[in-house]
Amino acid sequence: MIGVNTARQWNTPEIRKLIFHVAVVADMALLCILAAIPGIWNLRGNWLRGWPLPIDLALFCGLYYWLFRPSLQEFLTKAGLLSAFGALFGYLLFPGVREVLTRILDRNQVAFAVAYAAIELLVLYLLARKVRGMLRASGNVEAILRTSLSEKFGTGWVGRFAYFEARIWYYGLFMRRGSKPAFEGKEHFSYAYNDGNVHHQFCVVMLLIFDMPISHFITHLAISGRMALLVTILAAWNVLYFVAQYRASHVRPVSLDERTLYIRYGVLSRDRQIPLHMIARAVPMKDSDERLPGELRYRQFGSLNVAIELHAGSTLTNFFGVASPVTRVAMSMDDPVRFMQAVCRAVTVNDPC
Repeated sequence: MIGVNTARQWNTPEIRKLIFHVAVVADMALLCILAAIPGIWNLRGNWLRGWPLPIDLALFCGLYYWLFRPSLQEFLTKAGLLSAFGALFGYLLFPGVREVLTRILDRNQVAFAVAYAAIELLVLYLLARKVRGMLRASGNVEAILRTSLSEKFGTGWVGRFAYFEARIWYYGLFMRRGSKPAFEGKEHFSYAYNDGNVHHQFCVVMLLIFDMPISHFITHLAISGRMALLVTILAAWNVLYFVAQYRASHVRPVSLDERTLYIRYGVLSRDRQIPLHMIARAVPMKDSDERLPGELRYRQFGSLNVAIELHAGSTLTNFFGVASPVTRVAMSMDDPVRFMQAVCRAVTVNDPC
């Protein structure tokens, strides 16, 4: 019985994920030794071939499938990402790999641009299918998006990145004027107008738009028409992110219910869900207060005026799902007094902040 329990403990998804990550890191370390440290393993630095890299990538793709048994779509997605990361690693490490990849990139510039555009269009297509129905209903648009994309890309960092891109498209292009999406939480608090926050964002968007034709013209004269077109496309893409941030700041609130504090701050900052049992108190703060170790800050163009202090030992996960210690969360709110009072009431009734 003890042997069975031990086998089950070692067969958990977390342990398999740890095994895979340790194997990848160990292989990267061995490749670094092979490429950077002269010795008998690389003929005193005279043998720097890049062919072990694709063999390693094939082995690790097989190891990933053997450990996790993913669906075909998930396996192809993760294999593609692993191959792209391996190619970048080899490009930086092995001169032979760098030469081969440079030739491939030079000969297939258009193909790579089209492939990247196709990925973005796929996300846009999946988003449009969902948004078309959501615009006719007053439901929680983001929850439906999150569920839909997690079914396609999983709940790991790939799914989170797809969800991030989908929100950019939704708030930048699809959200209608006057829309009031629903969000988790019973009480909602805004941050859009503290110190003219969204007004400053609007000025940044206008500055970027007015700068685009000037930059295009100067780049066209100084370098080439192709480079000017590329710069303009990238600038337009950049504007989309700022427009999404501006529009989302109007409608995405910081929310509170009897269990959780939901921190939403535009779309460029990562959302946080903080259980109320982790919160010690909510106190005023100033924009000039010194930043503490493990502090998260949400401010945009406003001034910091609220600090959510957490109990010692509190941790929150980052983008990659790794827990990191957090001491307090500094925020810029439109009505800091009302927000702090609501947090204090939710945290404790008998011992108010």
